[in-house]
Amino acid sequence: HTGPNGTKVWFKPVPDGEYVLGLDPGQGKQTESVAHIWRADLDHPRHEATLHGFYEPLRMAKYADILGRWYNNALIVPEANSHGLGTVERLMEYPRYPRVYMRKQIIKRKTTTMPGWLTGPSTKPYMLQELAVRLDQLECYDAEFWRQVRGCRDIPGGRVEFITADDHHDAGALSMIGLKGFTVNTQR
Repeated sequence: HTGPNGTKVWFKPVPDGEYVLGLDPGQGKQTESVAHIWRADLDHPRHEATLHGFYEPLRMAKYADILGRWYNNALIVPEANSHGLGTVERLMEYPRYPRVYMRKQIIKRKTTTMPGWLTGPSTKPYMLQELAVRLDQLECYDAEFWRQVRGCRDIPGGRVEFITADDHHDAGALSMIGLKGFTVNTQR
C-alpha cells in the first residue's frame, strides 16, 4: 500500500495501536532521509511503514509530522545532530508535533528537556545495541533495512563500520530507542 507522501505501507494504522517513528534525516542531496514506523503494542516489534527519499531536513520534518499523526501521533525519535537539528526544530515549532522523544541521560536514566536522540561516539553503540538485542524479535518486510543491517561490521576497538549506507538501519535503531518505554514480550 501507499500512505502519505508516498510512504510504503505494510500495515495501516489501527485506532488503538501504539507506534514509534524513528527518523534519520539526511542532507537531501547526497544522503537519504528515512522514517520507519514500528508498532509497539504487539508481543514483538513490527515494522509498519517506511518513508524515504532525498528530502532536505525541513521537508522531511513536515512529512514525518504528517506520517506520525496518521499513525495515532506516533512517538517520533529524530536524530538531533547534524542534519537533524533543523528537523527537530521544525517538529517543535507551532503547530508542534505532540510526541517527540526527549533525550535521556543514559546513566542516570533521567529525561531532559532536549528533544531527539543525539548520535555520537558515546551514544551510537548504545543505539546499535538496542537494535541488536531485538533483531531476533523483529517482524520487518523492508528489504533495504535488512540489507543495511547485514552491512554493519564490528571492527577492532569496539567500533562499527558500514559497508552500505546506514540511513534505513539508523531509522530502525532510533525506533528501538523509542520502544524502550514499552514492554515487549521476548518469548517468541
